[in-house]
Amino acid sequence: MISHERHGMIGGSVEFIEEISQAIPHLNNQVYDFIEERLRREGKKPFRIVVLRWLPRLLIHVYGQKTAEQIMQDVGIKRKYWKKEETKNSN
Repeated sequence: MISHERHGMIGGSVEFIEEISQAIPHLNNQVYDFIEERLRREGKKPFRIVVLRWLPRLLIHVYGQKTAEQIMQDVGIKRKYWKKEETKNSN
């Protein structure tokens, strides 16, 4: 998926993502760049609450809890906003 703002998201099987990661060096750096350049307020100010409502869940969904927590720590999202991925109950 690509937006009119010239950023996108990619998803797929583990094998597909591994191939993309090999073809595009430093792909994870682009995630950090997107977060810093597009989502953070100017001048390294804290993130807006609207970003904190969706970004942690997206990162957890895409990367899994451990990697998402590392990314959130690296970009300075406070721990109180880290949410564990909710598991759906089939009952």
